[in-house]
Amino acid sequence: MLIGLIIVLGMGCSMGQVVPNKAETIPERPECPVCAPCSPLPVVDEQFEAPVSKEIYVLSMKEIQEVNQEPNYEIKAHFPFLEGAEGEDQFQNTVTKIIQPEIELFKQDLQAWREAEDLNISNSLSTLTIDYSVLNASKGNLSIFFNISVYYAGAAHPNSYGQVINFDLPDGKVLELSDLFMPDADYLGAISTYCREDLRQKGHLDFEEGTARLQDNFRNWNILGQEGLRISFDPYQVAPYAAGPQTFTIP
Repeated sequence: MLIGLIIVLGMGCSMGQVVPNKAETIPERPECPVCAPCSPLPVVDEQFEAPVSKEIYVLSMKEIQEVNQEPNYEIKAHFPFLEGAEGEDQFQNTVTKIIQPEIELFKQDLQAWREAEDLNISNSLSTLTIDYSVLNASKGNLSIFFNISVYYAGAAHPNSYGQVINFDLPDGKVLELSDLFMPDADYLGAISTYCREDLRQKGHLDFEEGTARLQDNFRNWNILGQEGLRISFDPYQVAPYAAGPQTFTIP
């Protein structure tokens, strides 16, 4: 089932309103920019009804599906598709740069995994699953969190990790974490201290280096509108796999 959001922007209003809209399946549409490079992957496509207006854009969900028997794998990738907004081409190119490399890397790593001499997994299924959440869609910003789960047949458990897009639609560009702060602000130090202390209080700080004052440690961040800033840590970054991913909201 595909899901869509219609973002309605009022005249002279910087705050968007998210409302559900009934969807209808369109049999034929131009190739999706994410899927075109990896044709013939089938694409489940859906378009959402909306009045033709500069004040309305459509953010719908699409899905790439691929099933293969030799090697035995299944790929299912959901991704957002934007229409009718300023910066939609740049946004979709950014989505492509996340989805397409993940698919290619999965296939490459699967081949290397299968060639390992001590594994007999010819009939077992390997999977790549990509889902996403829209965490903010207001004031011209889209903040997306992608949850990526990879399982190679024979492994003890899947591996999961996140990727994010924080996109400024009017400017047609990806926002960097530094864009949210004054030029001379020690934002990495402040975020590092906040997350480290919170993890200690919860008893989930097993790998302190995962909260060190480094840009890469805080690559997965999302704007939550008035709620603040969300920081996400992948499994193994600050705690063992069994503890799961860790997330923090900084007001």
